[in-house]
Parts: sequence; structure tokens; C-alpha cells
Amino acid sequence: MHRAIALAITVTTTVASGDPAPRPPTGRDKIVRIQRERNRERGILFCEVRQDRNGSCFGTEAPRIGDRMAVVDEHSRVAELRILGGTPKDGKDGACTVMWEVTYEVGSGSIDSTRSLTGVVGGDVAPTGHRMHDDGSAKIPRSSESQCRDDEQVVIGVDKDGDDQLDLAATFCTAGTSNSSYGSDFYVNIWSIHDTHPVKVQTITPTQLQPCLR
Repeated sequence: MHRAIALAITVTTTVASGDPAPRPPTGRDKIVRIQRERNRERGILFCEVRQDRNGSCFGTEAPRIGDRMAVVDEHSRVAELRILGGTPKDGKDGACTVMWEVTYEVGSGSIDSTRSLTGVVGGDVAPTGHRMHDDGSAKIPRSSESQCRDDEQVVIGVDKDGDDQLDLAATFCTAGTSNSSYGSDFYVNIWSIHDTHPVKVQTITPTQLQPCLR
């Protein structure tokens, strides 16, 4: 369920990028490098990483060069990566803006292809953080303003600090629209949970998601 819904498809495009070369300074220039800080909640990306230093991410904010990705398994944080480049997934008519192909370098730890690993960008995951609720048993209760027909099933869950409480989650649901085509009523929501209170920080709508599934 994690790979099928959260990442939607296996993608194989290899991408690479780098920092643009700066303009040579003149005597009057002062070069100041400014890096905009990623919003730690609204900029969350969930990723699948591969040993070939490529990965696939989803979220409403594009990955940026220099973003740090924490990689967790069901026990702990196993690696920290630095994103070197990212491009939108090659969906229908280039209209996919919520799924991304990234390249990375390993800052610490290692990527082991024999384990199921989840990458998190923008989530401040501590070394004791880990993945949880892989069995699909956890749900976010449906709220009165929800687009979803039923409670939302957690397809990716992460404990950020090792206290065995769900802190970050991606959920999947359908609006229950009759006679809808594949993907036309899928919603993916990303949540930050504070003291067991879930706060929705991103919504990927059917309009955004469907071009990525073609």
C-alpha cells in the first residue's frame, strides 16, 4: 500500500542538477548566498530511496538542492541524505507537480536495498525516529470539512523522536464519487500530529494527482 498509493508508480528517470555558476564579482559587488529555509511542516516530502542514489518523492513543494532527507526504517533513522537535484515526474503533458525524481548523496549512514526505507524531507526526524503503522491499521478520523467519504487510512507513518507516537503521516482516501475514472477521486493528505491532534498540512487533490498516474 505504501508504494502503490503514496508513490503511485515505480519511476526510473535519472535526474541530475547542480548549482548555477555565479557571475564573476566586480569591485562593487558583494556576493551573498541566500538559501530559503524549507517550511518544516508545509514543505514535507515523503520519499522512496534506492541504492543507485536516485529516489522518488511526493508532496506539494518541490525538492531543492541542499535539502536534507532523513531515511528511516521501522527501528531508527538509518541515513541522512543531501538532495543534489530534482525534477517533476514525467507525467501526462508535463503536468505532474506533486511527484518528483531526485538524486542524492549520502551524508551519513547507508542505504540498504534489502530493507524497506522511507525518506522524509522537512520533518526534523531525530536519530531515534522510525517508521510505524506499516500494516495500514491506523486511520485519521474523518472531519466535518474532509473531502473524504470515510476515515483516512495511514499509508506512511513516522515517529520523529522515538517516543512511539505518530508525528507525521500520509493518508489516502477517496471521495466516493460514482462512475469516476481511475485516480479521479483520490486524495492524499499529509499530516503533522501534535499531542495526538492531527493537523493537515498538505492536500494533493485528484486534479494534481491524476497527471502523475498516466
